[in-house]
Amino acid sequence: MSAAPVYPSRKPARQAPPRRRRPAIRRQRRAAWGAFVANTAFVAISLFAVSFGASSLLGHSMMEHARHEANRAVSRAKSAKGDVAKLSKRWDRLFAMKTTDDWSRANGFVPPYVRPEPAKVAKTPPAPPRPEKAKPVVDVVASRFGDRDEVR
Repeated sequence: MSAAPVYPSRKPARQAPPRRRRPAIRRQRRAAWGAFVANTAFVAISLFAVSFGASSLLGHSMMEHARHEANRAVSRAKSAKGDVAKLSKRWDRLFAMKTTDDWSRANGFVPPYVRPEPAKVAKTPPAPPRPEKAKPVVDVVASRFGDRDEVR
């Protein structure tokens, strides 16, 4: 034996604490997480469906509006084309060579390439008789005052 006495220790040997088991709490967390994921997915899918439906409806109404505008534009273009055709015919009638010639003849114009007709001379009345040759001033004065030699 040994020489040193062995006394039992007053503290018992330390044992590991027993493991706590919380399976109910873990199951609750899993269930809460699953509910959160499901709710989030439902909200996301619902928002997607609503936005898709709204954008589809809006897109279709915009396309219908554009189709109506295109129909109106085509009808305006046809109307304008008809008006242009009418104006073109009127322009051709106004500025046709025959119309221009008729107007110029009516207003007394003669084209430069046409030889003008000689003017008709109207008969003139006979000329009045010519007066006698004028007398010199000396003779007029002499006849009034007397002798011609005296006046000079």
